[in-house]
Amino acid sequence: MNQRMRSLSINQRQATLTIDTIVIGGSIAGLATAYALSRVGHRVHVLEKAPSIDQCGVGIRIAPNCSKLLVEWGLGEELSRLAQKCRKSTFRDLNTSEVVGVVEWAEDIIQEAGGEFFLILYSDLTRLLYDLAVSNGVRVSLGAKVKSVSADDTKDQPTVTLEDGTIFSADLIVGADGQNSTVREAISGMEPPATDSYDSYYSVVIPGDRMREDPELAEFPDLEEWPMWMGDMRVALGTFPSLRGGDKYCIHLYWPNKATTYDGPDDEGWETFCSPDVLDLSDCDPRLQKLYKMAEYCIRTKYVVRPPPDEWVHESGRMVLLGEAAHPLLPYSTQGAGMAIEDAAALGSLMSHLRTWDQLPMLLNAFQDLRRDRCIDVGLTELNNATLVSLPPGPTRDGRNASFRQALALLQKAEENGERWSDAQLRDQWDEIGYVFAYNARDAAEDWWVEWGALGEGSKAMMMHDPLNLSYSIMTETSSAEPLATHIMAMG
Repeated sequence: MNQRMRSLSINQRQATLTIDTIVIGGSIAGLATAYALSRVGHRVHVLEKAPSIDQCGVGIRIAPNCSKLLVEWGLGEELSRLAQKCRKSTFRDLNTSEVVGVVEWAEDIIQEAGGEFFLILYSDLTRLLYDLAVSNGVRVSLGAKVKSVSADDTKDQPTVTLEDGTIFSADLIVGADGQNSTVREAISGMEPPATDSYDSYYSVVIPGDRMREDPELAEFPDLEEWPMWMGDMRVALGTFPSLRGGDKYCIHLYWPNKATTYDGPDDEGWETFCSPDVLDLSDCDPRLQKLYKMAEYCIRTKYVVRPPPDEWVHESGRMVLLGEAAHPLLPYSTQGAGMAIEDAAALGSLMSHLRTWDQLPMLLNAFQDLRRDRCIDVGLTELNNATLVSLPPGPTRDGRNASFRQALALLQKAEENGERWSDAQLRDQWDEIGYVFAYNARDAAEDWWVEWGALGEGSKAMMMHDPLNLSYSIMTETSSAEPLATHIMAMG
C-alpha cells in the first residue's frame, strides 16, 4: 500500500466505539485535539477560559513536522494565504548587526521532510483550528473557567466543575490547559517544582505598512527568512509576517529581568501587556531599534522552568494530558505549535481504533509512551539552541561565531560559483534536522497500532505471557520514513 492510499484509508476510518470527550483549553493544543478526535467520530466539547478565541497576534513558527499534519487536515490553502514560507535563518550580532551565520534549508530537505516551514500569527492559526473544529461538530464554550476536575472511582464518568458551579461530565477529559494545568494537578496529585529563570519574553507587533515607508526596513516584510539577533544573555527572535505581503510583523525578545524596568504583574501567561519602553535597546542594531519603536503593543511572558510530569494519564484511564500541560517548553519555542499538533494527531489516530471500553486506558498509555520521550528530546534541543544564541562574551561564544562564519563563507562561495548542494551537504543537514522535520506523528501512532495494538486485539494473553519466549514479526508495507540514528536540530 503506497503512502497516499495509506493516508486515505486512515483518514476515512471512524472509531467503532465513539465517546463523549471534554477538552479543557481552547488554544492550539486544545482545538487541534478537538478536531482530531471529532474527525474519527468522537463527540467533543471544548472549555476555554478566555472570552474570545481571537487572542493577540504574536508570531509563531510552523515547522514541516507540523505543517504536513495541517495540510492533511485540509488547511494547506489557508496556510498558503495567511502564512509566509521560510527558507533560512540569519544570525546577526545584536550590537553590531554583523551577519555571523546563516542556516538555510535545502529544497531537497524540505521536500523529503514532507512539509513547508511557515511563519504565521498565533491568532491566525488559532482561528483556522477553531473554524475547522466547529465545522466538524465540536462544541466550544468560551469564558468557561475550570475550578476542578475529578475522576472518582465511584462514578462512571469524570467530571469538570466550573467556577460558576456548572458541572460537566464526559467519558474522557483531555487536559490541554497549559503550563498551570488543573488537569495535571489532578493526575499527579501535586504540582512539579517550578524554578524561576529570572528571564522573560517580550513580544511586539509592528504594522507592515510603516516598515515599508522606511528604506532601511522595507525589505523585511517579503523576506522568506527568520532573522535572529544574538547578544549577551539577550536575543531578538526574528520577525514574523501575517498575511503574505507583510501586514503585521512580530518580534520576540528574550531579556533578563534585571535588565528591564518592568514592574507589573509577574505572570507566566500571554495576557500581560506592558509598555515597550521597559526594554532598553539603545546599544542594539539600529534597524532593530527602529523596528521596536514602531511596536503597536508589547506582551510580557515570564519564563518559569517546569519539569515534565512523570504521568500523563490518570489511574482511572479517563483523563490525559497533552500540549504544554504535559511537556512545558520555552515560551515561543520553534516547536511549540508543532508538539501540540503532533500530540493531537497521535491521539486522534489512536482513538480511531477504539472498539471497547477496556481499550481506552491502553490507548491513552500508548499515547504517553509515543509522545513523552520525543517531546522531552525536542524540548531539550530548544533549550540548547536558546543557550547557544545567548552566550556571554568569552571563548565559547568566540568558538560559536567562528564556526558560524566558516559555514557562512562556504555557503557564499558556493552561491558565487553557482554550485548546488552536494550529496554530502544534504546528508549532513538531514542528519541534523531530519529526525525533527520528517517525523509524522500520525504515522508513528499507526505504526504502534500495527505492531502492538492490533496484535493485542487477537492475542492479549500471549502478549502478557510467552513461556516459550517466541518472537513475533509483522510484515507490512505501510511503513513511514526510516528512523535516523542521530539528530541535532538546526538553529531555529
